[in-house]
Amino acid sequence: MRILFLVFSGTYNTQRIARLLASDFVSNGYTFDIVNIDIDTPLLKLEKYDLIGFGYPIYAFNEPRFFWRYIKKLSLPVSAKYFIFKTSGETLALNNASSRRIIRKIRREKRSLIGDYHFVMPYNIHFRFDDAFVKEIIDYNRKLSKVLVYNVLNDKQSLLKTNPLYNFLAWVIGIQRPGATLNSYFYKADMNKCIECMKCVRDCPTHNIYYQKGKILFKHYCQMCMRCSFFCPTDAIKIGYLNSWRVNGEYHFDKISKNEHLQLPYITKESKGFYRCFIRYFSEVEKVYQEYLLTLNK
Repeated sequence: MRILFLVFSGTYNTQRIARLLASDFVSNGYTFDIVNIDIDTPLLKLEKYDLIGFGYPIYAFNEPRFFWRYIKKLSLPVSAKYFIFKTSGETLALNNASSRRIIRKIRREKRSLIGDYHFVMPYNIHFRFDDAFVKEIIDYNRKLSKVLVYNVLNDKQSLLKTNPLYNFLAWVIGIQRPGATLNSYFYKADMNKCIECMKCVRDCPTHNIYYQKGKILFKHYCQMCMRCSFFCPTDAIKIGYLNSWRVNGEYHFDKISKNEHLQLPYITKESKGFYRCFIRYFSEVEKVYQEYLLTLNK
């Protein structure tokens, strides 16, 4: 049995979830391929796969534009089954509507959709998550991965709840996605900090960044995936009118996961403000995980 993960991952959070899922599928006898979508990825033929997972980060309550354009062109084999996994840094209900176009395509072509799952991952914009919070997120993602794989292998459908209002609001907010193009006019690289390593030029998924006459310059194909600013080794890239939200420096997930000095739980019933939304999210993941464990023990 073969599974394909078709993934776009700006700062590799979604790719990390794909690898986590792949590991759990392998434990159940599957082989897998992970294909990371960028602007150059040719349309794939999918007939050799039994399962196909679409993975993406949620941008403004929608899937990334060029990821959807790629999925839209795909021919989906009737013999395969499909599921969706997406990532974001918060658990707002509007995120549930982000898969609506992919879901409509699968249903319109009368294919089998098994699930739509939302994994929380730390922010690559707005502000940096505390390491203890990241460790707790990692723990819950491991649990949700087990549940997803079990449900998919047992044809147990699990879809996130949405409604026409959420779909409409996500569509309205999605109209703002061209703002990434507008904002790209204000991207700059501080050449006093830049060491000309060319990492941003090589890694940009839309070839939006180039080097000319001793300067790092930007075109206007930006998806605001934050890969360039997040991974810049000298924090030299300014992200336009969102620069005050810039986060620089990768999360060392493996090191964080093994750090026994981090105090958990990070999210409690007393958590306030932004963190309150995670109380319900973690509770729901724990509930379905415990149901999964009970099923295994029957």
